[in-house]
Amino acid sequence: MASISDTNRKILDFPAQLKLQDELFPTLKVLDNEGNLLDPEAFKRSELSDDDLIELFKRMLLSRQLDIRSTKLAKQGRFGFFAPTAGQEASQMASSFAFKDQDWLFPGYRDIPEIVVKGWPIWKAVLWSRGHVLGNVFETDDGKPVNSWFPQIIIGAHYIEAAGVALALKKKKADAVAYAYTGDGGSSQGDFYEGVNFAGSFHANAVFFIQTRLCHF
Repeated sequence: MASISDTNRKILDFPAQLKLQDELFPTLKVLDNEGNLLDPEAFKRSELSDDDLIELFKRMLLSRQLDIRSTKLAKQGRFGFFAPTAGQEASQMASSFAFKDQDWLFPGYRDIPEIVVKGWPIWKAVLWSRGHVLGNVFETDDGKPVNSWFPQIIIGAHYIEAAGVALALKKKKADAVAYAYTGDGGSSQGDFYEGVNFAGSFHANAVFFIQTRLCHF
């Protein structure tokens, strides 16, 4: 029987842990850094048309421009609250593209772009940042409901909210899911694990994303 010291020595063998991690959780790659297609079969299964790809690229450009303009406005003191999203365009726009209008989005504070492409007008996002009441009206300009919760400032708290709505959708037998985003920080919060465990235990209609944000200074 292995001693505690032997077990601890294996756990603290970081090179071995990294190797094991790569073996157990291989990285899914469809494109390389030069944009070359690595897995034609995976791309074929996605059933993305040329129009879909163009729309995705437009959404990525919108997300980056929204970040650039928001950063400038924040520095001018014209935003009440703003969290940068540069570098997350692909993960946010590609994942949100898979969901439908009837699905419920539970965003963190960096997930403004996902609500915007769901139909929330940018001017309402600006008002939301300043605490204006109209910023919490989740409708399109023509009055169509936008199925989104407000961007959660408390890190990880929206995972509990998403789990509750996901269970309600299951009980209603709705053709819809609740989906939520957070980052590395959110995945270390108690609320995150409570939400994930609850949704998993009840097999709720939930999809959870964890995004790693790389910052360059």
